[in-house]
Amino acid sequence: MLITDAEAGDLLDWLDRRWRGRRLPVLFLEVKALIGCRITELAAARPADLKDGRITFVAETNKGRKERAAILPAPIFEELRALAGRAYVFEAFSEQLRTIHLDRGCPHHAKRVSGYRPERLKDWLENEAQLYFKKHPKRLKFKLHNLRGAAMTRAWTAGIKVEDAAIAFGCDPETMREHYLALDEQAIADRVLGQINGASQPASEAIDDRRADRPASPTG
Repeated sequence: MLITDAEAGDLLDWLDRRWRGRRLPVLFLEVKALIGCRITELAAARPADLKDGRITFVAETNKGRKERAAILPAPIFEELRALAGRAYVFEAFSEQLRTIHLDRGCPHHAKRVSGYRPERLKDWLENEAQLYFKKHPKRLKFKLHNLRGAAMTRAWTAGIKVEDAAIAFGCDPETMREHYLALDEQAIADRVLGQINGASQPASEAIDDRRADRPASPTG
């Protein structure tokens, strides 16, 4: 599924209001969307993984079982370093969630919040996303994993070769090639149907047929 920046932004804005301006969950999803990492590997990141403007995903948490590092915008990197706890980058999540429950007058929920575990943050974020779509039934429903695909889409529109993008996202080149092919087909469909139906722009803002600015072959 392909999602636009606006669609992802609506979820983040809602989460920011619900979390009462605390940056942790929004920052987490911003990082995920920027570098297309998997939610489990980001949740397991440790302070030592932040170095030289990059976040490193070690083999133990990386699905590809190969260490890789992703460069981050300087403000985001510094924000992560300031947030990082002793054991995990996002371990402040547990204490902040406990405080949120107390602020909402739910001491019983607060008592049930235990120490930080990456799986707990993952489950909580996915449950929050489900709640968002339940409260906004007319919005395009997507999974948090689709933020990874959105990052891959930006690589496609920038004309980055399949093999290079696969290295950056830590996936198999064939998986990346299939993603690029799907985007090419969607771009063609958007252009054709837009022309015959008089649409002023493609249905998805994330898909723009930029063949003139990209190599002729999506496989590089």
